[in-house]
Amino acid sequence: MQAALGNTLSIPVLGNEDGQELHIPSGTQPGDILTLPGLGMPSLQRNKRGDLYIRVSVKIPKKLTSRQKELLEELAKSEGIKEPRETKKFWQKITRSQ
Repeated sequence: MQAALGNTLSIPVLGNEDGQELHIPSGTQPGDILTLPGLGMPSLQRNKRGDLYIRVSVKIPKKLTSRQKELLEELAKSEGIKEPRETKKFWQKITRSQ
């Protein structure tokens, strides 16, 4: 939900116990990479730090309340996503085709 709607999180970074604010823009996709300039590993040859890259990982809920499911179905309809049809299990398809 935070990736879809956008959010600001505090994440731990090297040398900052309080963490650093990271803005997640709305519409962020799984696998997107966000950057915090100058907050990565220190360079061995210069007095400078590299950038910190954060790869977005999206957690999908395993259980939904009936209201949550209803809202997601409504969102799917508004996005033009068809409801999934009931599919036969793999082995049922094979045994019927023989």
